[in-house]
Amino acid sequence: MYNNAIKGVMVAYINLNELMEQAHDELKKDKLDDCYPKILYLLDSNPNHFFYLYLLGSYYSKKENLGASIMAYERAITLYPDFSEALNNAAGSYRKLKYHEKAIEYFKRAIEIGKTDKAKKEAGPNYKKFLSDYISNLGSCYVAYHDQETALKYLNEALEVNPDCINALWNKSLILLEQGNYEEGFKLHEFGDRKLKSKNGRNYNAHEHSSPTKFWNGEKNSTVVVYGEQGIGDELMFATILPDLARDSKQVIYDGHPRLYKMLRRSFKDSHPNIHCYGTRKDHVLSWIQNYDIDFKIPIGSLASFYRKKKEDFPRTPYLIPDEKEVELVKQRFDSLPKKKLNIGISWKGGTAQSSKNVRILPMEFYNRFFEELDANFISLQYDDNARMEVDKYCESSSNEIHHWQKEIDDYDLTSALISQLDLIISVPQSIIHLAGVMGVRAYQLTPYKYIWQMGPYGEDMPWYNSVTNFWQKHDGDWESVVEASIEQVKKEFHIC
Repeated sequence: MYNNAIKGVMVAYINLNELMEQAHDELKKDKLDDCYPKILYLLDSNPNHFFYLYLLGSYYSKKENLGASIMAYERAITLYPDFSEALNNAAGSYRKLKYHEKAIEYFKRAIEIGKTDKAKKEAGPNYKKFLSDYISNLGSCYVAYHDQETALKYLNEALEVNPDCINALWNKSLILLEQGNYEEGFKLHEFGDRKLKSKNGRNYNAHEHSSPTKFWNGEKNSTVVVYGEQGIGDELMFATILPDLARDSKQVIYDGHPRLYKMLRRSFKDSHPNIHCYGTRKDHVLSWIQNYDIDFKIPIGSLASFYRKKKEDFPRTPYLIPDEKEVELVKQRFDSLPKKKLNIGISWKGGTAQSSKNVRILPMEFYNRFFEELDANFISLQYDDNARMEVDKYCESSSNEIHHWQKEIDDYDLTSALISQLDLIISVPQSIIHLAGVMGVRAYQLTPYKYIWQMGPYGEDMPWYNSVTNFWQKHDGDWESVVEASIEQVKKEFHIC
C-alpha cells in the first residue's frame, strides 16, 4: 500500500527508467523507506522485469529478510540468466544463511559471466571493481569453510584484478590474523569499511572543529581522539592498547561505549592520568570536544597496527578495576549461596547473525555434566533478553540450579563487580570473556573450530589475556570433547577429586 502523497508523486512519473534509477540510487544510500514504494510501483507496472525484481531483492537483503531477497533474486536470474550482479547478491544472501555450497556455485557463475567481453562492455569503468568483488566474495566463502589456502588463492586473484579491492584486503587480513601474522594482518585490517563509513552510525567528523582532523599515524606527544567501534568485547580488547598510546602522547581522549566509559575512566585514572574517557561514541554532538585542542583521531582497532606487530608485543596485562562499593554489594549475593567449593560463572550464547552466532551456542544440556562432576555454584552471566527464561526452563527440567541476577547483568559496572568474585568463568566466545581477560579473572573459553582471529591461532590461547584458556573444538560442532576437557582442567586446577 502506498500513502496518497507518495502515490501522487509516482503518477507524475512518465519515464519508468527515471523512477528505476532513483530507486536504485536510494538503495545505494540506504534510503530504504524512500525506495520501497518506488520499487513496488515499478513492479505493478511490470512484475516480470528482471531489474525491478533485482531492486526488490536488494531491498530485502538490506532489511536482512534474506529468504525474501533470495526469492526476488532467483526470479530475476530466471528472467535474465547472465545477470551477474543478481547472482553475486543472491550468493551473498545464501552465504549469510550458511548455504555455503549454493553461495559458492552462484559466486562462480557471477565470476564466469563477469569475465566475458559483454560484461566488460556493460560495466565500463566499473568492470574491475565488480569482478574483483565477485572473486573476493568467493574467497570469503572459503574463509568461512576454514580453507585458508583456497581462500587466499581467490583473494589474491581479486587483488590482481583490483589492488584496491577493500573486501579482498579485509578478508585476507582476517586469515593473516588467524595465522598469527599480526604485522601484515593488522596493516590490511585498515582497509575494512571503517575508513568508508562509521559502524556506530556517527560520521567521523563529529570529532572535528572547523577543519578536518587528520588520522593519527604514529606522531609523538600529540593529543589524539580514539573512538570505539564494533562490539563491547572488541572494545575492551582493543582498549588494552590505550596505555601504549598514552605513553607516546600528550593526551588521549577515548570516546567509547556508554556502558564502558565509567569503568575505563576509573581504571586509568591513577595509572594513566592522561587518558580521558567519555561514553559518547553513539552521539552525533560531542559537548566535551571544545575542551581539547585535538591533533589527530583514530578508531581504536587501528591502534593494533602500531603496537601489536608480533606475539611478543601483547603484554596480556589486566587493566580494568571494579568499583569497591559495588563489589561489597555483590559479596552479599555470594553470602546467600550454598557453601560449595567453587563459584563458577557461565554463559552459553554469544554473537549476532553477522558474527557467527550459530556456531557459538552451547546447548544447555551440556551443563548437566558440569553439575554432575563439579562441586560448585553456577551463576548465569548470559546477557540477552531470553536469558532469564532459558535459566528458568533449564532449572525446571533438570532440578539443577543456575543463579541469574538480572540487576548485575543489566549494569555492566555491577557485572564487573560480580565476576571479580568468581573463582572461574566457563563461556563460549562473547563479551564476558573479554571482561574477564581485562580484569585478570580466570576463564575457560569453549571455542568453536578454527574460529575468528580474536581467539588466537587455532590450538593456542588468546594473545590478549593471561587469564583465559581456550578449549578448541576438534571439528565443527564438537562440544562433547570441549566440555570434557574443561571439566578435567577444573578438577586439576582447583584440586577437585
